[in-house]
Amino acid sequence: MLQYSLDSKNDQDFTPGDLAFNDYKLETDQFTQEIRFSSPEDKNKPYTWLVGAYLFNNKRNRDSDDVLRPDAYNLFSEGALSQIGLEIESHDLLKANMKNKGAALFGQATYTLFDKLDLTAGIRYEHEEKTADIKSSRRVNIGGPGAPFLPDYLSDPTMGPMLAQLVYEGPTADIDDKIDFFEWLPKVSAAYHLNDQIMTYASAAKGFRSGGFNENLQVFSNTDEVTFDPEYSWNYELGVKSGWLNNRLITNAAVFYIDYEDQQVLQLVGANQTITKNAGKSTSMGFEVELTAKPVQGLELTANYGYTDAKFDEYSDPVAGAVYDDNRIPMVPQYDYLLSAQYRHPMTASINLFSRVEMHGTGDFYWDHANTEKQDAYEIIDARIGGEFKHFDVYLWAKNLFDEKYEAIGFEFPMLGWMGQSGNPRTVGITLTGRF
Repeated sequence: MLQYSLDSKNDQDFTPGDLAFNDYKLETDQFTQEIRFSSPEDKNKPYTWLVGAYLFNNKRNRDSDDVLRPDAYNLFSEGALSQIGLEIESHDLLKANMKNKGAALFGQATYTLFDKLDLTAGIRYEHEEKTADIKSSRRVNIGGPGAPFLPDYLSDPTMGPMLAQLVYEGPTADIDDKIDFFEWLPKVSAAYHLNDQIMTYASAAKGFRSGGFNENLQVFSNTDEVTFDPEYSWNYELGVKSGWLNNRLITNAAVFYIDYEDQQVLQLVGANQTITKNAGKSTSMGFEVELTAKPVQGLELTANYGYTDAKFDEYSDPVAGAVYDDNRIPMVPQYDYLLSAQYRHPMTASINLFSRVEMHGTGDFYWDHANTEKQDAYEIIDARIGGEFKHFDVYLWAKNLFDEKYEAIGFEFPMLGWMGQSGNPRTVGITLTGRF
């Protein structure tokens, strides 16, 4: 059982000005339970099996107020509102009670042939039920020297229609609906042990991510925006795992290919709202290499590298009127790597000196579907040194040791252009851990 509550006020315009903020309250209750039964260990039998069930129930209550200040409306209107003396402040109010419950049954069996070939087949059946009770409304405060002339402005054939949308008050959404998802998820794999140190394998599995409701969108222009469909994928992997020199050198490598259908993507609509929609098709392919070496006692060296080519095959955005076929999928680095060196030196039977330094490298990637805004590649170095004792450990650590500049998130805000949130700067601290 997990219970969580949040009460926050957030700046939404990321500027020194007072343009937009969000008053957000959230309460969640989550329950999960999994039961598994497996075959008893018996090396004389060529097969093993596993069956189980998984249950979950999640309740989430949200109460939020998205506020746009007069300066924001004046900016969006390119100064037109100030010219007629109107100051508009809007409150988009949302109350959402969401329920998500489901169950899954799963099982798999492995049969070993010739003491070297492991053949595995598995199946998982998932059922998920999502219920939404969403009510949203809009409240508007109108001031300024032009407020008494608002009826005249609304009757003007040029500015009236646009102004009527800005000053609208009343309900914007009332949704009370339920959707169900049922899916069979098979997987198969084969693993061949060349010897005790080298194993090759191949696998194929179907992936599934359920659909849902777009609770963030408070004004639905058509019913297709209320919900989004499930995402499906087929995941293929081929690899080898090996250990050398009594496992003092471990090398693993794999290639993968993922074929997505109806991939779920986020789209920005309005001033500060995002909704989930389904792209047509996309693929992701690449490889991963992992090396771990222990040349001397206490020293461990690691080098991991991964390359990913993830692109949309078919994806059009009717909101933006754009086609994104062959564009790279946002926020997927083309490569990433980890280099680390770790040394643990015993001073006594119960005291160790410990040190570790590591470099995380992240390749370039795009923030948007149109591939117009790019995050360049960057590297972050972390370090840690300390002592490990019988009942406690103490470490002095530094993250982003050389204060590398990068963006943790980037997005395009209407009228204000691209904005970003900087990644964490150099951070130094001490960690004390006790054991009883």
